[in-house]
Amino acid sequence: MKKILLFLFSTFSTIGFAQTARSLSDINLCMGNETRLVSPILGTAYSWSPDYALSDKNVSNPIAKPLKTTKYFLTVKDNSGKIWKDSLTINVAGTPVSLSLNVRDTILCGGASISVNAISDKAQNFVWSDSSKGKTIQINKKGIYIIQASNGFCTAHDTVRVKESDFPFVNFSKNIIICEDENYILNAKNPDASYKWYFSKDQNNKEKYAIGTSESYTVNKTGVYTVIVENKCGNYSESVFVKIDSCYQVYIPNIFSPNNDGTNDHFTVFDDDGSGTSLKNGDIVNINQLTIYDRWGEMLFQKNNFLPNDPSQGWDGTFRSKQMKQGDYVYTLSLMFKNKRETIKKGVVTLIR
Repeated sequence: MKKILLFLFSTFSTIGFAQTARSLSDINLCMGNETRLVSPILGTAYSWSPDYALSDKNVSNPIAKPLKTTKYFLTVKDNSGKIWKDSLTINVAGTPVSLSLNVRDTILCGGASISVNAISDKAQNFVWSDSSKGKTIQINKKGIYIIQASNGFCTAHDTVRVKESDFPFVNFSKNIIICEDENYILNAKNPDASYKWYFSKDQNNKEKYAIGTSESYTVNKTGVYTVIVENKCGNYSESVFVKIDSCYQVYIPNIFSPNNDGTNDHFTVFDDDGSGTSLKNGDIVNINQLTIYDRWGEMLFQKNNFLPNDPSQGWDGTFRSKQMKQGDYVYTLSLMFKNKRETIKKGVVTLIR
């Protein structure tokens, strides 16, 4: 029974102030700075003495800001009345360190580097967060760089934040032709940039006026579009001429005369404006199918996958090597335009002899 009581007593002692093994540690403090005193054990009442330069002598963690070396005593009482005592000395010395950097938060442009210098009239030791030592550091990548300067008791810190960016650049096509029923977006996106868009009806880019400030612009009329992109690294200007085109220009004759005189002998499709002159950059990329019917619906001719402007590919007015009579014939056309849109056209062509 006695052994059990001794064991219980030992356990209680451990819970009560087993922390007596801990002790307060002395502190070195730079003149004019402050520090927090922290009791190493928990209790119900605390008393620090003397109360010189303390924020509150009756708390576990007062702020101390002595102007001279001072020894402080701590008394802690727990809820069972046990008392724990210890002391520490705050050694006050040194001269406060002033510290600044020649560069504030900055951006590295296009892979550049920058030299950052610490400025201090009291510190002798300089250590950077990347373990570099000395007043100067060469920075060539983004990051947060912290320097600590000290002269023994006194230290100071400063920070520079470095980002990376490229010089602004935009590359539009030389000339852009788009269909009038399509949306085309000019995109000038650059990191951390501002934008100014301008428009001019004149291809010489005269008399331009502002039209927007977003990173992109949806074109809606023929003219010259100019964007000026600016970021911390500089600015860049790019212009492009945009033409709004119908994209569905096609000429289908309504009459032809297959009499072998070399003129208008075949019925076919032309990629022109009706003048008979083929357009240099026509709208039709393929005639998927041309079909001819007589007035009773019998199919007389069908041709697949050929190009416009070639009369020899069209209908010569015959069926099974027999010349058809004068009159009206029905055609159906499947056309593929340069914007990848397929269109079906139907109509009547008159055959004359």
